[in-house]
Amino acid sequence: MWFALGYIAGLVTSALIVAALAYFKSPIERFVDSTAKDLHNAGPRPRGGIYIPRDDAEVARDRIVAENRAKGQDTNISELQ
Repeated sequence: MWFALGYIAGLVTSALIVAALAYFKSPIERFVDSTAKDLHNAGPRPRGGIYIPRDDAEVARDRIVAENRAKGQDTNISELQ
């Protein structure tokens, strides 16, 4: 009998919690969203970036392609390797 009463009390308690969360869902989400935005905007901001310079092979390939384009020819892949 005590088990049945405890089980029923647990169901009632969980139903009340679910009903309260469903009723207050919108205010809770607004509070959490504003807090998350504040936390996201906190701290140092990233500035600039890392730019990797082109290596000599890329520059040479671009030069070969530009020369062949000026001549009106297609560039073979064997020339670029």
